[in-house]
Amino acid sequence: MECDIVILGGGPGGYVAAIQAAKLGAQVVLVEKDTVGGTCLNRGCIPTKAMARLAEIYNNLKNAEDFGCFAENIGIEVKKVVSRKNRIVNQLVQGIHHLLDRHNVKLISGQGEIRNQETVFVKKNMEETTIKTKNIIIATGSASSLLNIPGAGLENIITCGQAMQLEELPRKLVIIGGGVIAWSLPSFLPISV
Repeated sequence: MECDIVILGGGPGGYVAAIQAAKLGAQVVLVEKDTVGGTCLNRGCIPTKAMARLAEIYNNLKNAEDFGCFAENIGIEVKKVVSRKNRIVNQLVQGIHHLLDRHNVKLISGQGEIRNQETVFVKKNMEETTIKTKNIIIATGSASSLLNIPGAGLENIITCGQAMQLEELPRKLVIIGGGVIAWSLPSFLPISV
């Protein structure tokens, strides 16, 4: 396979660069090892905001009595909350796929490896693809790392991404970290933190 530009990473830097390059006439291949959209769309900003909407509605209902409105038996069905969040994320991911298709950007799923200044090798499961290119853009973003502390590998230790997929809430939760997502988790998890 040959193209003008290979972009490694399908997050906001990668897919936007791919679309812009295609608009300018380049043949573009976008390589993504996970899901297009990056951390913000799939496990960060967007999911936390979708879940934060739950907290807003829940708190409004809990405090409705202050405004003369009475609501009883207010509860949360976590599976529906997670399902709604997943629908929002999936809709946005599909939107990116549509934009890539519309601009003739070829999306290859797999782990990219730069072999030299004009060759990118992509591997996924047993499939391997070699791409010859004139230009390479590295837009791989970043990923959180697990702390190397005693107990970090225990079964009940989860990442923020896993916390947003829980279909049953734990009674209590300890959050280690001070990033934006760590700070937002308590706002939409109605449990003791």
